[in-house]
Amino acid sequence: MADSASCIRSLLLLSFSSKPCGFVDDSLRTITVTRVQNSTIPRVVNAMLLIIGRALNMLKSQIAAQGKAFEETGGFNERLTTRRLEAREEQRNSEPSPPCPQCKQPMRRRRSAKGEFWGCTGYPACKGTKPMD
Repeated sequence: MADSASCIRSLLLLSFSSKPCGFVDDSLRTITVTRVQNSTIPRVVNAMLLIIGRALNMLKSQIAAQGKAFEETGGFNERLTTRRLEAREEQRNSEPSPPCPQCKQPMRRRRSAKGEFWGCTGYPACKGTKPMD
């Protein structure tokens, strides 16, 4: 444990030094550190790069899967809107509505601050209302 801690400490000291002390080879996913006598530091750095690379690949695949699921099912707002429309359609089909006393069109259950009432589906052309029974 102390050995790996000293390797990380040495790596941090090297990374913050003003003189260049190494380079990163992205194609091999390795770091070559110069002027280092301890050979465990490059191994620790390479292991850390591999772990970070694997984590980034995992995140990339998760983001792609979420994007695909979003395309298939839609986002939260789309699903909520769909559910609201389905609920309204169920409500319309589930209970019989009385005809409007003015224009004889079917009425719809409405809510106001005073409570529920029947309102004409022809609103705003027809303002017929009826109290709930």
